[in-house]
Amino acid sequence: MTGHRTRLDATTGQILDHLDTRHLPAGELLLRCGNRRATRCPACSNVYRYDTYQLIAAGLRGGKTVPTSVSTHPRLRHPHRPRLRPRP
Repeated sequence: MTGHRTRLDATTGQILDHLDTRHLPAGELLLRCGNRRATRCPACSNVYRYDTYQLIAAGLRGGKTVPTSVSTHPRLRHPHRPRLRPRP
C-alpha cells in the first residue's frame, strides 16, 4: 500500500499520528497476503507455521486457555515407532 494517513484529535484538531509510506524502508506499507504456501509467500507461510506449532504445543502441554492437565492425557503415536518409556 502506498499513500499517507494522519490521525487527528476530534476535539482539538491536534495531529496524533502521521504515516507517509515514502518514509518507510520499502517505500510502501507491506501487508500480509495470508497465503500459507511457501512457494507463493515465504514470509506468510512462516507465520502460519509458527502459529500451527504453538496451537499443537498448547494442545499437548497446555497454555493460554488450555489447562495444563492435558499434558497427562494420552497422545497419538505413530504405529511403527517403538513406545518410549515415560520419563521419571
